[in-house]
Amino acid sequence: MATPKWKSPFELLAIGIYVLIFGSAAIIKFLVDLVLKGPRRMFYYKKRIVRPQVLSDNRFGSHEFVMLKNSRMKLHCVVNGPKDKPLMLFLHGFPEFWYSWRFQLKEFCKDYRVVAIDMRGYGESDKPRPVSSYHMDQLTSDVNQLIVALGYEKCFLVSHDWGGAVAWMFAYQYPEMVEKLIVCNSPHPAAFGELLKTSWAQTFKSWYMFFFQLPVFPIVILQSNDIEWVSDVFCGQAMGAKPGSFTDEDIEAYKYTLYNYDDLLGPINYYRARFRYAKIDTSLVKIKPPVMVIWGTKDGALSKELPELAAKYIENYTLKWVEGASHWVQQEEPDVVNGHIREFLKS
Repeated sequence: MATPKWKSPFELLAIGIYVLIFGSAAIIKFLVDLVLKGPRRMFYYKKRIVRPQVLSDNRFGSHEFVMLKNSRMKLHCVVNGPKDKPLMLFLHGFPEFWYSWRFQLKEFCKDYRVVAIDMRGYGESDKPRPVSSYHMDQLTSDVNQLIVALGYEKCFLVSHDWGGAVAWMFAYQYPEMVEKLIVCNSPHPAAFGELLKTSWAQTFKSWYMFFFQLPVFPIVILQSNDIEWVSDVFCGQAMGAKPGSFTDEDIEAYKYTLYNYDDLLGPINYYRARFRYAKIDTSLVKIKPPVMVIWGTKDGALSKELPELAAKYIENYTLKWVEGASHWVQQEEPDVVNGHIREFLKS
C-alpha cells in the first residue's frame, strides 16, 4: 500500500496549536494530581496476567484468528452462529475491543454469522507500532480482506465510535460489500469536520484527540493510578453510562486489554494517523448502502447535532435516538439497540 499523504503545512500548524493548548493542560493536571495523590498511587498499577473469566464465556462465541492475505495482519475474532447464514460484522471503538458487542453476539447469532473483531492494535490482534499502519486505507483494507477470508462477498456492518469511522469510509470505498450499515454514536466524517469548524463546544469535547498527538506522555498518563481512566470513561459522570451498565468484571476486562504499553500505543495511533494524514473528501459523494445511525443523546464526547448533519451525505438514511443513553449506547441499552437493529434489518 502506498505511503499515506500528509496534511498541508497549514493544517498541521493549526493542529499543533491545539495540541500545545490541550496537551499542556493535561500535563499540568497530571502534575497537580501527582502532588496531591503522591507518586506511589499515581504510578501504581497491578499486574494483569490471568485472562478474566468473563472473556472466556462461550455464550458469546468461539475465539478464532484470521490471517489477512495481503497485509499478513492477524486479527482476533469472536465468532458465533451458523456458517450458512449472512455475515454480520462488528467493529468496536476506543478504548474497546470485541467484548463491547457481547449483547449483540448473543442476540443475533441465530439468524446471522456474527463476527466481532479486535481491530488492529487492539486486544489479541496484531499491534503494529508505526503510525502509518493506522491510516484509514489500512483499516478499511482490513475489513475488506476479513470479509473475503471469512468466505463472504458482503456483510451487514455494525459499528461504534472509531469502528464507525472505519465503517463510514468502508461504505464509501467498498459499497458493494455492504448490505446495510449500522453506526452507533459515531459521526459521519464530513459532518464531524463541518461541526469542528463552527463549534467550540465540539472542539473542547475533542480535547483528548489533540492530547494524544503528544509523544509518550499520553501513555504514561493513561497508565497512571492503575489505569483508572478506564473506570472514569465507562462509569464516570462526564462520559459514563447509567449506574449498573458496567460490572466490576466488565471494567476489569477492559483494563486487562489495555495493560501494557503496546496495548495503548495502537489505539492512540488511530488518532495520530487521523490528524497526521490527508483524508478523502467524503462530502462529494453520497453513501449508497442503506444506513441507520443509533445515537445516545447523552454522549459526553460528541455533540447531538452530528447525526442530523449526516443526513445530507447519505442516500437512504434512518436515525434512531436513544434518549438518556451515553456514548456507550449498545452496552448501556442493549435491548433498545438490538430492537432498532432488528427492525432496520427487516425493513
